[in-house]
Amino acid sequence: VHSAEALKGADWVNPEDPNVIAENELLGAAAAIEAAARKLAELKPKPRPKEADESLNFEEQILEAAKAITAATVALVKSASVAQKELVATGRVCSASTD
Repeated sequence: VHSAEALKGADWVNPEDPNVIAENELLGAAAAIEAAARKLAELKPKPRPKEADESLNFEEQILEAAKAITAATVALVKSASVAQKELVATGRVCSASTD
């Protein structure tokens, strides 16, 4: 048993650990959201207005709102990933098990 544990090494993480699963899901979601944000940005390459721009037609307003929501979601997922890592680092949540 000790020999098998030594073979794992210090970098091995249990892929069934809920913390590992949660972190992987957050990172996957962040990557998907960032890809969607890039595609949205390519649809209409113009700066996002900080507040509602009533001179835009309805479709442009929808597109700008979608871009803003996507940017906010990216920030939220990144913050959640950082928070998850902080919880593990401070011991509030168990880190990946090596059993």
